[in-house]
Amino acid sequence: DAQEKWLRWDDEWEMGVDAMRITQFTWEEYNQRAEPAKPAIEQFEKYLYDPEYINVTANGVGFDCMLHNINRRLIGKEPDYSFLKRAICIQILHKAITLDCKPPSFNTDQWVSFLYKMQSFHQRGFKCSLKFLCEHLGVEYNPLLHHKSALFDTQLTMECLFKQLFLFEI
Repeated sequence: DAQEKWLRWDDEWEMGVDAMRITQFTWEEYNQRAEPAKPAIEQFEKYLYDPEYINVTANGVGFDCMLHNINRRLIGKEPDYSFLKRAICIQILHKAITLDCKPPSFNTDQWVSFLYKMQSFHQRGFKCSLKFLCEHLGVEYNPLLHHKSALFDTQLTMECLFKQLFLFEI
């Protein structure tokens, strides 16, 4: 049930020229595709907080979870990071594989600590962007679709994960 939702906010907001260029954003497309934020977020959260699902991301601990919780605040909800116990981030897996780190048990508080420790690891020259991981793992990458389609990013993320699972035990 793959879906791509664009959130409509009542408040006016601005987007930088460079961000618009990089993401190929246009106000015309936004106004055409955007949906009311609250129902879209609540639909997404039915999956995000469902314990039957494992959440797979690229930079989910470093960016997506913060952005999601900002969106929760904007619709009147408290932040909730509980989904991170069931989160797998391919960028963090790459760091752990490269550094030969053994992870704690999945779906535990120790797992969340591991995610944040790995997320905070930075070393000059160490790369783990989605583009780099696709090239490193032999996954076909299309720069024209990367910033344009969340569904394309999701497909790339899953392909990278499937290749990483042969290199790392969770």
